[in-house]
Order: sequence, then C-alpha cells, then structure tokens
Amino acid sequence: MEASPESEQQPPPRPKKHGGHGGHGGAWKVAYADFVTAMLALFIVLWILSQDEATKEAIQGYFRDPIGFSEAMGAAKLSVVPGQSPPTAAQVMDHLEKSLNVEVNRLQEMVTQNAELAGIADQIDIQITDEGIRIELRDNTKFNFFEVGSANITRQLRIFIELLTPEIQKLGYPIALEGHTDSRPYGGNTYTNWELSADRANSLRRTMIQNGLAPNLIREVKAFSDTRLHNTADPIAPENRRVSILLKTPMQELQNRIKMESPVGIKK
Repeated sequence: MEASPESEQQPPPRPKKHGGHGGHGGAWKVAYADFVTAMLALFIVLWILSQDEATKEAIQGYFRDPIGFSEAMGAAKLSVVPGQSPPTAAQVMDHLEKSLNVEVNRLQEMVTQNAELAGIADQIDIQITDEGIRIELRDNTKFNFFEVGSANITRQLRIFIELLTPEIQKLGYPIALEGHTDSRPYGGNTYTNWELSADRANSLRRTMIQNGLAPNLIREVKAFSDTRLHNTADPIAPENRRVSILLKTPMQELQNRIKMESPVGIKK
C-alpha cells in the first residue's frame, strides 16, 4: 500500500526536552575525577613505601635531579639485552664516565682551538670530579678573568662564556656557580672579599643567561671568599682568585648505589 501524500510531508517528531538538571549535570564528573586522582596518588605513595631501599633511593635520585639522573639511567638502556638482567649501577657509572670524558675532551678542544683563548688555556681547568664536571677559571700573573677589584668580566672571559654556554645548555645538567678570592684584604666593612666573590659568581650567572642558558638550570650561586684557597702555601697567589662552573651529574648517586650493590663479606 502506498503512503498518502499527507504522511510523507509530516516532519519527524522532535525529541523531548528534559529540564531541571542543567545546573549540576556535570559537577559529579569533576568530583569523581578528583577522587580518582587522589586515590591514584595514594596508591603510588603506598607502592613506593613497599619497595626496597634501592628502589626508593633511585626514585629519590630522580626527583632531586630528573635531568641528570635520567641522562645516566637512560644511557644504560642501550646495553640492556632481552632475557638478561638490567645493568648494575657500576655499569651505568662506567658508561657515564666514558660519556663525560668525551664531553670534557670536546670542551677542552673548543678552548685550545679558539684563537682568543688558546693563550690562556692553561688557566681553564676542565675535569671530572665526584660531583660532576668542574670548569674552573683561575687568574695568574699574566691574565685576570675579572678587572682588578671588581666583578666586571674581561673580553676573554666573555668569549669563553659565549663559546661554552650553548654546549652546557645541551648537556642540561643542574649548575652550581662559585666565586673565590685570595686572602689579600679588600674593601672595608661594607664591601669585602665575601661581597666580591659573590658578585663575580653572579656576574658569571648573568652573562651565561644572556648567552642562552636556561635560568632554571642554575641551582646554586656560592661565595667562598678566601676560605677555600687553591694555593694554600701562598694565600695571596693569583690562582686563588677564581670562579667555577660545576655541572652536577648523578655521579654521587651512582656511587651510593654501587656501595649498596656491593656484596657484604660473609663470615666463614
């Protein structure tokens, strides 16, 4: 039977509207999401508390230094073979030391190959320590990195910062800056070697930021005055006047892990 023309022209029925709940229709979803998030956080905390000390220290190390710790731990993934145990802290340490040696050699070459810095390369000491990569710039009788008695950096120091800052930024390690002076009395009661060493460290910080260093990478700016002399035999020697850039790698964390993984002697 064919449909009548009247039935074909009738519009489809409109859906009925339901009112009375528009004011709080989605509020329960927000509350439920907050509840689920809180429960998830609780479960994570309980899980961490149930882990062994090695796992807890690894988690603590990550949150203290996520960039450096992840750099070291992530490098270990390269040596993981399916079916074998993950690398030990000693293996990760060995891999990290090799990587850092490559970086140190590269930084040293950049200094020696620069025409403006080659003549003072012996005053720029770059080495690996337990804390990380330490870059120390020391004065001597032929050249000062700062103008005498001030925090104004010299042209050569500015060139060095311009050269090294992009490389330091790429490494991404947290940074501590230090200022040191010799024991020669300076200034008066209102401005002493303490203020001078602090101002020089901060001058270094500002110049590095001006050359592209992310400000959040700088974690510490320290002033030591003459309390940590490089040449203790001659407190007024020029090499006691220096500034340091410390790239804080997870070396200490890995050393602690190695001690924990070392087998304890068994009594016979």
